[in-house]
Amino acid sequence: MFNLFSSFDWQKSRPHLFLLSGFLNPQEEYHQGRFHGHDSNEWAEVLGEPLQKAIQRFMKEGLIVKTNSLVDYVEYKFKLSELKTMLKKRGLAVSGRKDELISRLIENDTNGVKKAVSGLSLVRCSDGGQKIAEQFVFQEKQHKENIEEQMVLAFRSHRFRDAIQTYYRFQASQVFPTSPSLSKPNPLAVRKWWENRDPTEEISVINLMFAKTPKSLSKLNDKELEDVRIAASMYELWEIQKYLEFPSSQQSETSYSPKDAAFAVWRYAYHCRNLLDYQKRGIKTIGIDSFNDACDACKEMAKKRYALNEVPELPYEHCTSPNGCRCGLSVE
Repeated sequence: MFNLFSSFDWQKSRPHLFLLSGFLNPQEEYHQGRFHGHDSNEWAEVLGEPLQKAIQRFMKEGLIVKTNSLVDYVEYKFKLSELKTMLKKRGLAVSGRKDELISRLIENDTNGVKKAVSGLSLVRCSDGGQKIAEQFVFQEKQHKENIEEQMVLAFRSHRFRDAIQTYYRFQASQVFPTSPSLSKPNPLAVRKWWENRDPTEEISVINLMFAKTPKSLSKLNDKELEDVRIAASMYELWEIQKYLEFPSSQQSETSYSPKDAAFAVWRYAYHCRNLLDYQKRGIKTIGIDSFNDACDACKEMAKKRYALNEVPELPYEHCTSPNGCRCGLSVE
């Protein structure tokens, strides 16, 4: 079933290096269930051998060693809230960082702490294993940053398909690629899903981001708009808030921060796309949903229904909410 031989050089295997990096922090020695969010079958598929066999190899080569550090055991077993409960029961202060709470607990009740973690057998990277694992983590970080730079350059030159496909290739290359569309996928199936994914929908949304400008951002110049559009496009693909904070040249007077401006571009693109979709579906009138804490202007806007060609632009340019306009369209 498995394709590894005795001469197999695991240091050339990304899955094995990824596994080793999981032991930069203490972990249980034996893993019959899940490790790092993936079950043993998924690990076997990417490793080419059983998970426990790979772990035992690391131990045999001295890259993973048993830890006798009481701090490691407490750090692994207890959450911050649990540590605070334990300290409170002992009449000790509960303020401070997690490492401070652990030290306080051990100093005041070493025997009690040892009893609380008894039965656990933890391992972690040795000095040699740590060096290899940290080098792998660094290289992975550098690779991702390089991918991000390639995508930004492609967006800046309006090569949207190139940017999107660069992102798809990156996702397909992950040890455990993830997919929002597959409920119980295996790594091979998800990898194929990314490799065969059609970028048409994302291209259409990003085209709207670069073609349409919310009225609320009318004071931004071309360079500033380009920056926030790139940030919005990165967010569209990665779906991570940090990409809304793409370095911006924005200096024009506006109520939006660069991050909020990028989010406004992203929301406005979907507003335009939804209106086009409603038109194709033959929907005649649209309502506006507002939140309980919406500003007075948004609450007033949401009181009536609108013909498609009269729907107010969202995000609403007259919104005064410090959190920005969060109103949405409603077909009901």
